[in-house]
Amino acid sequence: MTEEHPAEPDPGERAPDALLGLWRRTELALADPVGQFQIASGAEHVLWFQTPTRYADLRFGDEPSFEHGVFCGRQHWDWPEVRFHHEIDSSGVFENDEGTLEWLDANTLIETGEFEREGRTQRYRERWERQSPSLSAGTPLRLEARERRLPSGKLWALRLQVGQHSVIVYTNSSGPNALFHERTDSGSLEHRVGPTKFLPEIRWWVEVDSCETGA
Repeated sequence: MTEEHPAEPDPGERAPDALLGLWRRTELALADPVGQFQIASGAEHVLWFQTPTRYADLRFGDEPSFEHGVFCGRQHWDWPEVRFHHEIDSSGVFENDEGTLEWLDANTLIETGEFEREGRTQRYRERWERQSPSLSAGTPLRLEARERRLPSGKLWALRLQVGQHSVIVYTNSSGPNALFHERTDSGSLEHRVGPTKFLPEIRWWVEVDSCETGA
């Protein structure tokens, strides 16, 4: 019996249902000058939140040498191609990035693409593994996205909820910041990314996504 892969979605800004949830990067490989991929990821945490029309990519670790950062916003899908718009980006480098996705199984994705690095094109390969229940698991999963935009339309703050995990990304005079919160059976955990040590009061959130999967 062969395992069925998720159906290909229609093009547009809405993510495929099979991708909704929380993903963790478990491998990063970069191509060397002769085109061979070499494992490059460290022990930092790289999390990908995905609701129907919004996403956030959060990177943090316990050591100063680990990669820290966050970017988020909207995306455009034309499976297997995806373009992530970096409406907030702590690196200040990318306006958007593009990748190609491939299913290994229902809970594992391979993303490939390229970016500019030190004046040359760098090819990459990432492995993503699902951290939240899949649609076929039959476990209810609450997904929400709320945002605040400036009158110009520029994204100022984004809050994503995936089950017991949430992230708030916002920008202020010190730059982009993020607060990751995880509820567990033994309590709760928080991780902060960015220069600000406190979360400002953010009012008048606008709901852009609200759904429950697997029910």
